[in-house]
Amino acid sequence: MVLRRMLSPAALPAALAVASLAGCGYSSAAFPLPREQVWNVAMAEAVAWQPTLIDEEKFLVESVKVDLADAEMVYRMKVEVDPNPFARRPSTRVYVRMAQTKPKLKRFIEAERAFLANLAVRLWEMARTVGP
Repeated sequence: MVLRRMLSPAALPAALAVASLAGCGYSSAAFPLPREQVWNVAMAEAVAWQPTLIDEEKFLVESVKVDLADAEMVYRMKVEVDPNPFARRPSTRVYVRMAQTKPKLKRFIEAERAFLANLAVRLWEMARTVGP
């Protein structure tokens, strides 16, 4: 499969750190798989957030949590077809945002990248076990 030609699992976090978009509101990674397949694995990873919104038509998961100190955390994941018009083959891009929105905005970029790295490892393992 295509994912076998990807980087080894040990090198994936470093590659994802470079591939994440700087300066925008989300970290993202692209995978050379159909959107439905990536969505199923990404949903399994996002269950730990205990989502408050799951929109299967828009491929969107969102969770908002407020603790006793009134600090609000927002977890959001979108799965979209990669908008790159020059891609050789179709791919799927996963956008992740983990941020504290109250009392002040603070993004957790390391946690976003760790989520994407775990997702990449799961997809790689799934492709390796299925085989050609």
